[in-house]
Amino acid sequence: QAGLLKRYYQNTRIPELKNAYMDIQSFLNQVYLINGSLDEIRDKLRSLEARAAQIYWSHYALLTPRELGFESRDQDGEDPVNMSLNYGYGVLYSECWKALVLAGLDPYAGYMHVDRSGKPTLVFDFIEQFRFIVDYTLLKLFRYGWKPQILNGFIEYSSRAKIASSITEFMENERTMR
Repeated sequence: QAGLLKRYYQNTRIPELKNAYMDIQSFLNQVYLINGSLDEIRDKLRSLEARAAQIYWSHYALLTPRELGFESRDQDGEDPVNMSLNYGYGVLYSECWKALVLAGLDPYAGYMHVDRSGKPTLVFDFIEQFRFIVDYTLLKLFRYGWKPQILNGFIEYSSRAKIASSITEFMENERTMR
């Protein structure tokens, strides 16, 4: 998240972005100072993550075209940005699930997301490090004027295909560059 905001600060020179990415970076530095029991560490990490997310999403909104109506992240939001993020994270979720299973790991044995019966908590933990792929890909599409088509409260098929193919293309480009 800090990296994405930093990148856009370097391209736009919007001062608020610099402050935001530096604030988020300071939370990362605080992680190294955390100690206590496993439950205490989880709680402290979740608190830092929530504070960082609040900063991140309010500044992500600064970069999103106003006509899309995005103010902040809301999983139940009905604006095109939140709906696209939800769909994009679903695409990423399936990739993470597949990677964990192929690695021989149990998708239900999480760390940050405590084990809950029937919940793939390791997938929830694992996906966090890759969410920027969706955030970056969609932000790039939005800033170049793309807007998903919404039909009866759902993202229309061709828009879902555009989201999925853009995310997949980004991941493939990253794999071939390594």
